Amino acid sequence: MKTLYEGFGTESSSKIISSLYSKYQWEPVCISGVYLDKSKNIENEIFNNCLICYPRHIRRAQFDYSKIGSPAPIDSKALIKLARYESTFMSILGSTQDPTGWNLSYTERKDYYFDLLTYWNTVILKCKPELSVFYTWPHTPACYPLYLICKHIHNISVLFINPNPLLNRGLHFIGPDLEELSAPFSTAKDYDNNQHIEHIEHIEHIEDVLRSNNYDVLDHIKSAFESREKAIFLPKKIINFMRGKNLLNLHKLPKLFKGDFIDWKSNHKSYLSTDSRMNFIQFLIFFEKLKIKNRMLKKYYASIVENPNLHKDYIYFAAPYQPEAQSYIGGGYYENVILTIQNLSAACPQGWVIYYKEHPATFFDTFRGSLKRNKDFYRRLKSFKNVKFIPIEFDQFNLIDNSKAAAVIYGSTAWESVTRLVPVISFGQGWYSNCNGIIKVESMEDLMAALSKIYDGYRPAKEDVTAYIASILNNSFEYPEHRYKNQEYGTKRVNLVSDSYFKAYNKHYGIKK
Repeated sequence: MKTLYEGFGTESSSKIISSLYSKYQWEPVCISGVYLDKSKNIENEIFNNCLICYPRHIRRAQFDYSKIGSPAPIDSKALIKLARYESTFMSILGSTQDPTGWNLSYTERKDYYFDLLTYWNTVILKCKPELSVFYTWPHTPACYPLYLICKHIHNISVLFINPNPLLNRGLHFIGPDLEELSAPFSTAKDYDNNQHIEHIEHIEHIEDVLRSNNYDVLDHIKSAFESREKAIFLPKKIINFMRGKNLLNLHKLPKLFKGDFIDWKSNHKSYLSTDSRMNFIQFLIFFEKLKIKNRMLKKYYASIVENPNLHKDYIYFAAPYQPEAQSYIGGGYYENVILTIQNLSAACPQGWVIYYKEHPATFFDTFRGSLKRNKDFYRRLKSFKNVKFIPIEFDQFNLIDNSKAAAVIYGSTAWESVTRLVPVISFGQGWYSNCNGIIKVESMEDLMAALSKIYDGYRPAKEDVTAYIASILNNSFEYPEHRYKNQEYGTKRVNLVSDSYFKAYNKHYGIKK
């Protein structure tokens, strides 16, 4: 089967490509981002007719048509099909390449979007893949348009590894659809009781598992996440960049003033110009400024919070970290927090309050929270009379347990809540969405109906959650290395992943070699 691969850019992950070829005849006809050996092959496999694309070049609007022929432009009919996804791309592009929100104008973003669609359309017409395999979910300005073209224009089958580790076990699954991330998992209604009991027999202390505070985050990943809270001092960053074998390499000094590998724009020059990108020094200064803004924003947020009254009737709103691709992809239009809170505030029953708790990573030194949060953002939220801000240090599980419901755009709070048998109002969608107890809302009518149901005392059933856990176990595989792309792993691991891709393809699309 002719296959397009994207994101297999390490020595370890590239082995999966050769395994899928040797075991299942998934022949690579195009690879975007790949690790090649010294002979420019993959695991000694020679793919002479395989087109190699370079995501870093694509993200810098450097499109090479020399091996694929003249551009095959995207047309209006295709753009109409993709209209609902355009704003998601615009958000992803802005959050990864525009440090001010003004360096990439709307016209440039739209032109760049058309350029990307045209490039991938040309690649697909040239290579004619039957399947597109992504190492992780398509979430960058380079690979998200590829997914859209494959899935919604050319009807090419798509598979990707979902990066979220599940059940505190490093479990991952392979999905076929970004717009329905929970597609691989069954609802309780579809899952036979005897079958799900069989699959959970090996889980010890199911009550502890259901209410585990670390249920959705591997401990070592959580530690790595929190270790990025504080930034390295700027001069030390420069020294680290120039250091090699404990000595300063002065020949690296000129590289500090080049932007050969940086996507962020630094000015209003055309996005097609290499001079429009930051150099390394500008990049470091940019994040140094972000660090200061994040710290100042944290102080402001601390000045407007209050400890919650857990005896009141309230909805707990767990804000997502932004800017972040998962929020854009999973949240859709509701990734806009102001819009979401505005809807929730208007529909909230009389006398109920909304406890808004900001994501702690918003204020981390090394993160980009102040690109999506500022004083005006919080002032707008504060204008809603039934919205109260909660300290980021306040125990989340205490908030969940005493709430009438949790409300989310996207995030692990949905799962942490439903496993504690607390109903969830989900404005977006995620891998957890098919679990009964998570109520997906798209319209104001949906929201009113959900709140009415919760007002009347609705709570998720333990049996439904247990059945969903069984469905996760039955449709996922243990793959902790997914978060550690440079970690070496052997043939057994490679075959596990390639077999999982093949199994997922058979499940979602039917057997075909």
